[in-house]
Amino acid sequence: IVSTRAINYILGTYGDISDAYALSYVQEGHEFVVFSFPAANVTWVYDVTTEQWHERDYYNGVKYGYWHGNCVAYFNNKVLIGSRDSGTIYELDLATYTDNSNRIRRKLISDHLDLDMRRGCIYNLQIRIEPGIGLNASQQGDDPQLMMRLSKDYGNTWGNEMWRSPGKIGEYLDRCVWTRLGEGRSFTFELTATDPVKWIIHGARADVSITKD
Repeated sequence: IVSTRAINYILGTYGDISDAYALSYVQEGHEFVVFSFPAANVTWVYDVTTEQWHERDYYNGVKYGYWHGNCVAYFNNKVLIGSRDSGTIYELDLATYTDNSNRIRRKLISDHLDLDMRRGCIYNLQIRIEPGIGLNASQQGDDPQLMMRLSKDYGNTWGNEMWRSPGKIGEYLDRCVWTRLGEGRSFTFELTATDPVKWIIHGARADVSITKD
């Protein structure tokens, strides 16, 4: 059994799974198993190497839906993906930061930073991202932006969007830092990026102090 309790719960909410299908491939030393559920309009991917799950979607220029790959083959040292919508064959290339010229939404939601029912103040959050990743042309991605939202009630509601840049091309000293994030008993962070650049997160740091028991 490789599914977690959370994955089991989510899959149990899908009404019809008779149209589900799976495919697998290996890339950069990682073995991925891709499970798509068309009726639920969602795709889940299990990384066998890291034993981690993630959700994968596809933006068709109008809205997001389940991933558009439905078959896979290897040719000439390339991972080739067949489209579920047409006879088009795509290369799954890690150095390409768009999805058939459409944007890719990268979203990460942290674990809950729980203060064990005590109240605390979070002074700042710093995300360590590979800096200077902007493109050298006047287009989306020349000044890439990372969006952060903060939840203080275990992800039930979220605060305002707050944007930071990891730096334009050549700006290697920039940092993504958010300050004065307020008080709470639990903190959950959501990070989202859509700029077509090479996003690499190396780590994160939050400075928190307990204000009340």
